Amino acid sequence: FFLRNGGQTVGLDQAMPGDVVYFNYAQPHESGDFSHHAAVVTGVLPDGQVLYTQHTPGAANYSVQDRLPMIEQGEGAQTITIVRPKETW
Repeated sequence: FFLRNGGQTVGLDQAMPGDVVYFNYAQPHESGDFSHHAAVVTGVLPDGQVLYTQHTPGAANYSVQDRLPMIEQGEGAQTITIVRPKETW
């Protein structure tokens, strides 16, 4: 939706609060889907750590860089896509 309506993908090193991070399977999942989860970037630390928050209770300000290896242990190889929605206000 965001990409079809003026949003753009950005690199992890360009992420900023308000961007949306999508967690993707490296290969299509058996369901045919690539993206399996979305969260909102809520902060970027001075050392470049990108923090995100998701709907899961208590899942506030997790580090993308730290979380990815944990997700891969349970779900296999992953990629991320960061999308910056187009500002319309």
